[in-house]
Amino acid sequence: MVLGALLPPQADNVEAARIVAASGRCGATERLIVRPDDLLEGNSSDYVASELLLNGIFDAKETHIAAVGAFIGDALTDEKMWEAWRGKAPMVVDARFA
Repeated sequence: MVLGALLPPQADNVEAARIVAASGRCGATERLIVRPDDLLEGNSSDYVASELLLNGIFDAKETHIAAVGAFIGDALTDEKMWEAWRGKAPMVVDARFA
């Protein structure tokens, strides 16, 4: 509550998570929510994905759009990866922050 009042993006994140969680599963539709940090343009496509936050409130990690695309592409084409991340909301950041 306090973070939501002090940091408006945090309130948005909490509300978005609440809506997604409340929506449940829609028939045969499955989901994977990708949470990049400080999203940037560029060609860096090496990434790290984690169920845990990889940053602090004032410690943003860079995530290039190409890295998000690479993660999504890998999750959609690699069955083992999809099984590992299905229904989860991993944080994705550039690999150099691992």
